[in-house]
Amino acid sequence: MNNLSLYPQIRILKGVGIFSLKALEFESHFEVIHFPQNTIITTEIKDNKSNLFDFKNMGGYWSLKGVTEEKSNIYAQDLLFTNLTDNKLTLYSFKDFSINKSKLDSFTSAEFPLVGLYKGNFNTKIENWEISILENKEKIEKIQQQSKNWNIQLEGLHLKLVNPNSTKDKFLSKAKDITSLLSLALGNDIVFNRQLYYQENELVQEDWRRMVDYNFGTGESVPDFNLDSFLKKALPIYEKWNAKKRKIFYSTVTGINSSSSGFLEDRILRICIAWEGVVSWSKDKKSSNSELDPLKKLLLETVEGSNLPTNIDKDFIKTRISNSLDWEKTSDSLTNFSNQYLLNPEKLKLDFKSLVKVRNDIAHSGLFRKEYTTDFIIDLIYNHKLALQVILLKELEYDGLVITSENKWITHTKMEKLIKPSI
Repeated sequence: MNNLSLYPQIRILKGVGIFSLKALEFESHFEVIHFPQNTIITTEIKDNKSNLFDFKNMGGYWSLKGVTEEKSNIYAQDLLFTNLTDNKLTLYSFKDFSINKSKLDSFTSAEFPLVGLYKGNFNTKIENWEISILENKEKIEKIQQQSKNWNIQLEGLHLKLVNPNSTKDKFLSKAKDITSLLSLALGNDIVFNRQLYYQENELVQEDWRRMVDYNFGTGESVPDFNLDSFLKKALPIYEKWNAKKRKIFYSTVTGINSSSSGFLEDRILRICIAWEGVVSWSKDKKSSNSELDPLKKLLLETVEGSNLPTNIDKDFIKTRISNSLDWEKTSDSLTNFSNQYLLNPEKLKLDFKSLVKVRNDIAHSGLFRKEYTTDFIIDLIYNHKLALQVILLKELEYDGLVITSENKWITHTKMEKLIKPSI
């Protein structure tokens, strides 16, 4: 396996293997190039058949089983045919790609190159797990500069887990939990596309499988120098959550991080989706505006029983009545939910009435109906993004510093300052 000095995030493998597709099978040399965004396999078809058109019409997924120049076994499945020029066949890997030197069931450590993480060294121990972030400063600086130049997220720092005689599934599960928490703390969707498993200090297995797409996020909520204490506090709590709560956490973090770029209308909707997900954690399931339900029912019955001109659409009027009452209900419901977390309104400057109003404008017309200033919308997005981050951090019982903004300047604020004083 070679590293290109100019592009350290690119991996190249060469070797000989058997390519298979249904009844078709042939042996040939191959070259595998693992790019930041995809993995490409090329080979030459050395076949006496004069009609290569048959290959072009062979749909379905290919597989590759072979040996690399470094004497590692390689296996890839679900390879997608992309091109055939002369005798050169090109395949695309989007699923499992394994490189094994041995068929071990347990390992002493594992490494996960983290996409989107370029700073935040730490070393900690939680129960019987040693958790650290590895950094080669010169290499990371080069990768981070390339990330900015190409406008894509690249493999940066490596997450290393040590737990003697642990299984691949346990290493993988732990890594997924840690990256979910780092995605909140660092404001990027932190993922990994490669998994490296070691026995003592020898790399014995490597798996490539792309995780979901990722993008540049909203920026850190936890300072990188606090990641050690953050993980010590948050990881044991997160691992006790059930699958439903984890799913809501994941979708909320994704909504927060994806609200950093794109059209303002899209960014507002992503923040609202994040609120809609996390509000299901509400301890008070009863609607705060249940007293409006009788009024809503009476108004709808009145419209239905009225003798209106034939050109008047009753359904349209009933929809407008429902939306107007639900607007108050939704904003009050979000306010009550945020109060459960004792969010400090002065520090966070939450404005649920404006958020819901703007959201409804976009949902119904696709545009802002009112001429809002850009600063107003950006501040609305930022304030609610920060509030969502504080709620998630509080659920994880984090009580350290939070990265905030004051008069457009980045600053650090104690968690307790973002919470209303207890009575």
